Amino acid sequence: MKAVGLAVALTCLGLGTRAQEPPSPIGLWLTENQGGVIQIDRCDNALCGKIAGIVFDHPSDAMPLDYRGQPQCGLTIVDHAASDGEGVWRGRITDPRNGTVYGAQLRLAGQDRLLLRGYLGVPLLGQTQIWTRYPGPLRAGCRLTPADVPHPGGGGAGEQASSTTRDAR
Repeated sequence: MKAVGLAVALTCLGLGTRAQEPPSPIGLWLTENQGGVIQIDRCDNALCGKIAGIVFDHPSDAMPLDYRGQPQCGLTIVDHAASDGEGVWRGRITDPRNGTVYGAQLRLAGQDRLLLRGYLGVPLLGQTQIWTRYPGPLRAGCRLTPADVPHPGGGGAGEQASSTTRDAR
């Protein structure tokens, strides 16, 4: 009877004998240029990513529009990213500025870094960006300020892109 009680307790604590789920890129990610936050989540049997935050240098800056003339806030830019079972999710990423669709590979590098490789045709011909976990906060309407973005070394807002509204990609 004690063995059954121990098994129930371990299962409730998540220490049971079932296989541990592999790490997942689900969560909030700050893009490499620190201009946007992408929310990666489950969509059907794969992962997708939506623009959840865009860094604005000035509160009055207009929301950037996508290639169809729609606001980029909430736009799905990563889709159909299915796991290959070996820690890589393969799908597509869309450039919100012009609608170009690229192949995409997502791979975790530790818990707080996501390697996103975008490519045309074959991954060998692509480019990798390193996204970092975003601790928050998110604000209404996807509007973030430079002060919302953590910077290496724990300092304040650093020099960023020269445009008034940063590229969310």
